[in-house]
Amino acid sequence: MKGKFPFFPYYYYLTIIPLYSDIFIIFLSFTLFYVNNSLNPNILNSQKIKNLLIPIFYFNTIMIIISHIICTITSSAVIHNINIIINEENENIKNEICKKCNNIKNIRTHHCSDCKTCIIKMDHHCPWIVNCVGAKNKKSYILFIFYGGINSLINSLVIFKEFYYVMKNKEEINDREIANINNIYNQIVISSYYTLPFFGFFCSLFSFVFCFGLLLNQLKGIYYNMTIVEFHKYKNKENCPFYRKNFKENFKEIFGENFILWLIPTINKIKSLNN
Repeated sequence: MKGKFPFFPYYYYLTIIPLYSDIFIIFLSFTLFYVNNSLNPNILNSQKIKNLLIPIFYFNTIMIIISHIICTITSSAVIHNINIIINEENENIKNEICKKCNNIKNIRTHHCSDCKTCIIKMDHHCPWIVNCVGAKNKKSYILFIFYGGINSLINSLVIFKEFYYVMKNKEEINDREIANINNIYNQIVISSYYTLPFFGFFCSLFSFVFCFGLLLNQLKGIYYNMTIVEFHKYKNKENCPFYRKNFKENFKEIFGENFILWLIPTINKIKSLNN
């Protein structure tokens, strides 16, 4: 097999379209909430909360996009990290030849039927990044779902607050609609009370539940120092040779020693395959 990356025809990346559509809807509905709240400060009457939520949301949006790009373009495939596999071979780690792709592999390397190649510390193949989550992009993947979950939660809460305000002040809002009906900008803002926030709320709610479930799964893997593939391979997790019940050390293995960089998406450096 050739070492070309990415491994897929360009049309495979169409799966990214619904992902970025969801991100855009959440972003736009929050932005319109901010506009609505500027016109009607009573929607969210705490200035401290507004000053806190707004920079967090937009910072998270940037981090979501950066994390996703890193996840997508970073390869944990053996063919791109062959020296690591060769240098790590010792009495504890014996290399083999994969019967499916003819690449060198070891006990922590697994063949991906989608990528059609072996992936170092393969966790799972993710269609949303059109790539495998492996040794080199695991941190950026975890941050991707972490920031996505937080933004989805923030948007769900503020839109719920907006709906509550609208229902509580329905008569007042209807009067204002009539007064501003000739102003096109105000028509757009008024329509946002009923249309985009409705879709934004359900997109955010679904995204939060989805991201939260994925994040719990990843935290479980960090806690036991195992990948999803290894959880399936070793039914009794204690039989896994890499089982290590030490969240702090396992976390640093992925996110590094420098806590300042823990929330910044970066490419993982593969220190050892024996951990």
